Amino acid sequence: MDNIYETNNNNMKRFKFDNEKKMCLQIGTKENGRPIWKKYKPYAIGDLPNSFGFIYDEERDMKGISNWIKYKSLIYIAE
Repeated sequence: MDNIYETNNNNMKRFKFDNEKKMCLQIGTKENGRPIWKKYKPYAIGDLPNSFGFIYDEERDMKGISNWIKYKSLIYIAE
């Protein structure tokens, strides 16, 4: 995965963007010290999935999206 941007802040986890413009957030490290990355897909406000913003629908037994990252006018949702 080639880095386009990469940042590290003491108050924030390390993240970078891959060639597909997906955000990769470091969620931990392996025993050998290499980072473990989780990918997040970007969405514009008008393109968010229908399940965005709610936790659970009992009638349809459907889980919603309750965790996301907002960064530079885009919403990133975990894949």
